Amino acid sequence: MKRTIKTIATVATVEIMLVCAYLLGTTQAETVTEIREIEKTVEVVPNGYIDTTSEEFQKELCRHTESCIFRSRGRIAIVL
Repeated sequence: MKRTIKTIATVATVEIMLVCAYLLGTTQAETVTEIREIEKTVEVVPNGYIDTTSEEFQKELCRHTESCIFRSRGRIAIVL
């Protein structure tokens, strides 16, 4: 009988310790949330796009046509 009471007391003590550890872990645990903002600029150039403001385009335009377009201070001059 003494041995049965000792076994029941040991099992009860272990169960109480497990329940307390579980409750302590769930109530004391803090969720760490880390937020990072990433800003990245990506230039998308479609196929067949021609940049008409580039100097290379202006030179090729003058070479292939006999008239040149010059832009100066917002004005457009066509030279024939």
